[in-house]
Amino acid sequence: MKQKLLSIIALLLAAVSGAWAQDTYNVTFKANGKTVTKENVTLPWTVKCDYYNSNDDELDKIIQELYELSGGWCGEVPPSSSGSENVICGQMNTFEHFITVSAPFEGTATVAGIYYNEEGGGVDFNYSLEISIPGYVAKVNVTGVTLSQASAEMAVGGDALTLTATVANGVVTAVAAGTATITATATNGTDDTSDDFSATDASVYDLQGRA
Repeated sequence: MKQKLLSIIALLLAAVSGAWAQDTYNVTFKANGKTVTKENVTLPWTVKCDYYNSNDDELDKIIQELYELSGGWCGEVPPSSSGSENVICGQMNTFEHFITVSAPFEGTATVAGIYYNEEGGGVDFNYSLEISIPGYVAKVNVTGVTLSQASAEMAVGGDALTLTATVANGVVTAVAAGTATITATATNGTDDTSDDFSATDASVYDLQGRA
């Protein structure tokens, strides 16, 4: 008699905590049809400009390069930002204004402010910077693993069952009567396995009741 196996496969759930750490990011500034990229930036990162005619703070240099200026400084009114809560603007003290990228973000943030154009006869103009982190995609933690079916009947020697999980695909083949164990593991994607989670709960029986 052709032996058959009844596979009872329980729902597998696994939770993963922790973050995929990344040490540095590339941050781009776009304006006036030009782009300035700051590479290998560690966040949080603050750039500042000084409206007391310093011309040499990092934000001054970015604005000057984007708008093709040889000098100038920020206006007295601090810049403002929109589009991402991770880009913050403000005033550090009487003279220095700042932009801080507090954490990585998707999309684009816009920072608007006033800059004094030293070349243009001392005329202030409104600048607008589009700030982004190219290629950054926010990590979504694995919260569970679910198999595509809860039970299956298989024939020894030929039948194969494909199980689809949210994090991997696996094929289970019936090779003999007995007990099979199926394990699903969720990993955080790093070499550190201390916060990985596995779930095991599967048994196989033949239809005549021999375990």
